[in-house]
Amino acid sequence: MSKGHSIHAQRALESLHQAYFTNYFIRSDAARVDASCPLDQPNKHYNATMESYLGSLQVCHAADTLNSYCQSILGEILTADLSHWELIKMHFTSKNAQKQHRGLIDHGGQASEAREALRDGIGTCWGCESNVIVKWRNKFVHQGGYDPDHEVENEIHSKEGGWTPLPPAEIPSGVIPIRYSVDHWLEADIALGSWATLHVRSHIDSMDQHLCSRFNLPRNLWRSRSIKRQYGSVNPSQHAVPRSTHLSSESQQEGKRLQEMPVEIPIPRNMPKPTAKEIECAPFMRETHTSFAQMGMEYAKQINAHLVNSGGGMPGVVLPHTIRGHDLEWEMEFKSSERDEEKSEMVCFRVRESDFEPFITIWGTSSMMKDFQKDDIPEKAKQYLEECIDKTFTGSRH
Repeated sequence: MSKGHSIHAQRALESLHQAYFTNYFIRSDAARVDASCPLDQPNKHYNATMESYLGSLQVCHAADTLNSYCQSILGEILTADLSHWELIKMHFTSKNAQKQHRGLIDHGGQASEAREALRDGIGTCWGCESNVIVKWRNKFVHQGGYDPDHEVENEIHSKEGGWTPLPPAEIPSGVIPIRYSVDHWLEADIALGSWATLHVRSHIDSMDQHLCSRFNLPRNLWRSRSIKRQYGSVNPSQHAVPRSTHLSSESQQEGKRLQEMPVEIPIPRNMPKPTAKEIECAPFMRETHTSFAQMGMEYAKQINAHLVNSGGGMPGVVLPHTIRGHDLEWEMEFKSSERDEEKSEMVCFRVRESDFEPFITIWGTSSMMKDFQKDDIPEKAKQYLEECIDKTFTGSRH
């Protein structure tokens, strides 16, 4: 069973992860400083400048990361089998397969052609949030954010293409943080940058699982590197503040900005519309997968179990535009320094669904496979996960 991500997705996801948390910590620093300033002397000008710069930079970074991934993964697909050129050749100006293959590997072609080839030629997972992010990026890069005809807003309201029916769990459904100044300049802040990063991250993750499975591309288990930071002698009570903390900014003055624009996300006729049950199931599955992976690794550390490897993925064939059949797996490999290093024991779980009712299956080398329904998550499921870790040859020593 193949699991994990291609090397191209790993690079993209790591880069997006770094951008997301770096901007979060920079904003957190500003909020701590704000909290210590006199009420009549807030850092409005600095905060507005910082938010605008980091937000626009993050949008551009997200779009460029998507463009880079699309060219790299298409190059990988053609490397695996050049006959796949027949699926995508109509979307490229050059009709020379070898030349275009080289151009994709070197990132020397048109990024728009690569996106269209994946979206329309191969028909992989795609959402118009990515199209909007790319257009937003182009406005920031080529026109400094000036959008007199509101092209970005029009792109949002257009009904062409398929919007993501299941947005990232961290993003409120149906809201796109677009704001214009009174003179038609697109404004940016870290909320916009985070929205772009999280959507592209989710898009690349789903797309890569689908493409690797369909074209049998090489992939490996991957987990993002932990980003740690020291705060020196700062009072611990002043460490990283919540993302929702208010930050004084000139851009918040009345009349400077339009309100956030709720967007009714249209689903094209050729895409099955997700039910309310599916939309409710999706974030629960993602949050359960994340929390149980963290709980398992923390418990292994607590009992001094020798955890040598861990990682997750989506086993099987990932279908676009639905979570049906999208099992979310996590594996933990344990070894003992006192035994044969070739021997290992596994503890695994999968977050699954049946008719969009989520449940989790947990098992180990020395433990039977058990299912836990939603009502038993997290208490009973967490208890059994810990029992499985206890039964590994490393855990059983303690």
